[in-house]
Amino acid sequence: MAQLPARTPAARRSHGLVTLVALAASALGCSPEPPAELAVRDAWIRPVAAGQTTAAYLTVAGGTADDRLLGGAFDGAAATELHETLLEDDMVRMVPRPEGLVVPAGGVLVLAPRGAHLMLVDLARDLVEGEAVPLVLAFEAAGAMTVTAEVRLGP
Repeated sequence: MAQLPARTPAARRSHGLVTLVALAASALGCSPEPPAELAVRDAWIRPVAAGQTTAAYLTVAGGTADDRLLGGAFDGAAATELHETLLEDDMVRMVPRPEGLVVPAGGVLVLAPRGAHLMLVDLARDLVEGEAVPLVLAFEAAGAMTVTAEVRLGP
């Protein structure tokens, strides 16, 4: 049986530090590995009156493999479209993203004002600040996921 080389004092300290960080992360509920599945947090929608268009924002934490947010659905919206706001030649424009947006493995996709967002078009009812409403997200690999979005003015 081959003998492993002896660790130097520096290597032992480094290994000990890595072990300590891993134990601390575990105790805090953190994991050095990304979760197996996607996790959506901080979903919110701007309040508006019926007949208007608004936007939904959220953060998606990637799982162990890349995925793609393809769009979504909102009950009472004539359409739900994935858009990205871009600044080109000193002009701000909204660009549809029918191909979706990548949720990187172990990374995050943030939908935020002045960035990527889900546009909820021609709402059938008022969205009132303070209410919580279901929003369906469509992912390429994970499929459909329903999340609760808070109706509020900002982040």
